[in-house]
Amino acid sequence: MSNPGNVANNFSRSSKSYAMAGIFQKFAAQRLYDFIESNVPDQKQVHNVLELGCGTGFLTIGLMQLFPDAAFVISDISPDMLDHCRSNIPPAMTGRKGIAPYFERYNISEANIEKEYDLIISALAFQWLSDLDPVMNNIKARLKPGGKLIFSTLLEGTFSTLHKVFSELGIEYPGPKLLNEEELKAKCSMFDSCRIHTSLQKAEHDSIMEFLKQVQLTGAKNASGKPVSVSDMRKILRRYEELEGGGSIVVDYMLAEVVCN
Repeated sequence: MSNPGNVANNFSRSSKSYAMAGIFQKFAAQRLYDFIESNVPDQKQVHNVLELGCGTGFLTIGLMQLFPDAAFVISDISPDMLDHCRSNIPPAMTGRKGIAPYFERYNISEANIEKEYDLIISALAFQWLSDLDPVMNNIKARLKPGGKLIFSTLLEGTFSTLHKVFSELGIEYPGPKLLNEEELKAKCSMFDSCRIHTSLQKAEHDSIMEFLKQVQLTGAKNASGKPVSVSDMRKILRRYEELEGGGSIVVDYMLAEVVCN
């Protein structure tokens, strides 16, 4: 189970390395941008946008360009990530058309969005939530008539070999428990309509150690706060290499892009 405080601390510690190490995150942000563009054809009608979990701003700048007339609230659970996002936005964009974005530290799991929005967006943040139900109910209540929630998240099947190794060895997996597509659809059942697009993405790494190091540098590591012992980690590395044959490895990401209204 994910611990919000631990998640915030992990991402804060990785805020300086995230932009370089977050190769998949940047790829997923571009995919979500394209998904948003195709699902919001009348961009001039979007006047208020809330971004949940901005990170260092992989998606933020594109959103501000896509919706130039909108007022933005940009949020993240990590104050350090929020600072990096703010600094990454070109000065010319921060006051475009006299509409300056508002940056706010926000814990999505608290489900206390107060204002109403035409569009609520989140890229690869919802998988860190232990209980999505109150969050979805809160978002549904805070969308203006005709408003949309558009987000991406990781599903069951992500890091499949790593999960298999932990299971075989009887070691508790320290990451978040990911939903499958049917479970995600059920979490969106309060909306009038929900469309989910899933795709299996693969990333190659030089070794299991290089993969785990990259995960650590993005902050997407031990969400539960329960440490994996040195002896258990040695077993995990040994078994992973046995399954993959040593050398380079291919890692699975089960990616979902979702639009709800």
